[in-house]
Amino acid sequence: MNYYQKAKTLFTLREKIKFLILALLMFVGAFLEMVVIGCIVPFITIMSSQGTIRLPNFASAQINQLVAGNLLVVACVSLIIAFVIKNIYLVVVTRWQLNLIFDIQAVFSKRLFEFYLNKPYVFFLQKNISELQRNLNVEVGIFFGQVLLPVIT
Repeated sequence: MNYYQKAKTLFTLREKIKFLILALLMFVGAFLEMVVIGCIVPFITIMSSQGTIRLPNFASAQINQLVAGNLLVVACVSLIIAFVIKNIYLVVVTRWQLNLIFDIQAVFSKRLFEFYLNKPYVFFLQKNISELQRNLNVEVGIFFGQVLLPVIT
């Protein structure tokens, strides 16, 4: 059985749905990044034009009045607002992503602890207790911090 099949059995349907939602939110974040970075070129064009911007024929009269007035100020404020909105969105998505990872990590630790509790007494006589404790405290954290988190980031 390959790693993908093993990983599929580890997560519940609810956790898989949360990962799917997270992937969608990250896709929207990447799209916002693309849009805001794409707005930098028109902003630089406005800064360097010094009032000689030619607008298409279908531009409304309000935009033409704006060109005559303070287009640079409006473009600067619009770019700042776009960056702020994008960064707020990315902070919220990152916070949700980390909360999801830590919640699932706690569930995995709890499942492993319950697995150990359901083992017979002979199991504990044959195993080193420090190894079991390491599995509960360290190994689950390593799996989530060094394997799963980089995969979904």
